[in-house]
Amino acid sequence: MTAATLALLLGFFSATSAATIIGSVADWDPLAAAVLIVYTEGLTRAYYSSRAPSVGLQLANAFKVGLEYGLFVDAFKLST
Repeated sequence: MTAATLALLLGFFSATSAATIIGSVADWDPLAAAVLIVYTEGLTRAYYSSRAPSVGLQLANAFKVGLEYGLFVDAFKLST
């Protein structure tokens, strides 16, 4: 496994655990959503504005993709 794959899976795990923990305390939902939006938008801007992203930025982007994918999967699980 490459480091990017591990970062992706760690992001997926983080999304699942964050949705479980933050979802149990409904008061923190707006703050958690705001923090995740700022993180993902800031990282996307940094990643796509650089000509050659560093390895750390590539790993952070893979983590972000796993985080977003995990949140989408949890949303689909809750909608049924």
